[in-house]
Amino acid sequence: MNGAEKQEGYSLKAPAPTSLELSGKALPSLIPTFRHRASDFAAANGAVAEVVDAVALAVTEAVTNVVKHAYEAGATDCGIWLTGSVADDLLEITVSDRGLGFRESTCPGLGVGLSIIADMSAELDIDQGAEGTELRMRFPL
Repeated sequence: MNGAEKQEGYSLKAPAPTSLELSGKALPSLIPTFRHRASDFAAANGAVAEVVDAVALAVTEAVTNVVKHAYEAGATDCGIWLTGSVADDLLEITVSDRGLGFRESTCPGLGVGLSIIADMSAELDIDQGAEGTELRMRFPL
């Protein structure tokens, strides 16, 4: 706050961002970046600590699933996208990829991450199609 603002008796505060857009190559190093940016977005939009923690865990699981399961080994086009928005007292986080969708896997524990995401979010929608998979998670504000 500058001196003129103090003298006038008001302060200026930047409004919370109403949207978030992240993208990158689906690599393990991206997981903490997406987790921190999503949880910061939730906090900036008024989410209580419990919801911020739920967003962090759900995003970690969703992004980890993309990194581990969405693409064949050696694939070069391994994108991941995360968007966030706020409407009607709900925070919506979407994680999407252009991978192969759900399929049988030799990885142990397949499905545990989805159970965690479902437990952490108020609502969970999963869309799969020829162009990839999209998880939409909603959290109360």
